[in-house]
Amino acid sequence: MKIEYFKILRKRTIECVLSTDMTFHSKIFGQISSKLTYYLESKQQKSLVDFFTDQNNNCSKFDLQQEFMNFILHFGDIAHPAKSWNIELKWSDLIFREFFNQGDKEKSLNLSISFLCDRNTTSIPKSQVGFIKNIVMPSFSLILTIIPLSESLNDLLLKNLKKWMSIEDEENKNSYLINCEFKKRSDYNKENTDN
Repeated sequence: MKIEYFKILRKRTIECVLSTDMTFHSKIFGQISSKLTYYLESKQQKSLVDFFTDQNNNCSKFDLQQEFMNFILHFGDIAHPAKSWNIELKWSDLIFREFFNQGDKEKSLNLSISFLCDRNTTSIPKSQVGFIKNIVMPSFSLILTIIPLSESLNDLLLKNLKKWMSIEDEENKNSYLINCEFKKRSDYNKENTDN
């Protein structure tokens, strides 16, 4: 491979990998969302790439390709909820183990515990429902515009969302029952100490 091609490949790869960091989600999502909105509203018959690399648009083909590559890899990184339930569950377990290990380390260093990293207060089902609804589904709608053949993943995504919501409901019911039982005992203890 020629050195100039290697440099381009290296640059593209590094930028794609860095784009998987969730701190860049809003930026990457916004870039692609605005481009797709502009493209769809123009009602052009040209392909997405031809439309944006047309001489009338101030967009370099290289930059456009990079933005789409960044978004597609980023989506691949967050798309575990669009896989079979067993895979979704395994990935969620691995992610929350990583989060909770980070929270444990932060706690041991007397630092503030990062969002979703406190094993004592984080509800995994609730977190997954929010993640799917607020991050994955909006991103998936953009992916469908770019790659229409990915529509088959939507069924899995919706099934997994329903499963997480069901688990969250059970968790809430159990938490409510535990709180009611605790209150009863607290009231009982209060009555006994008042006498």
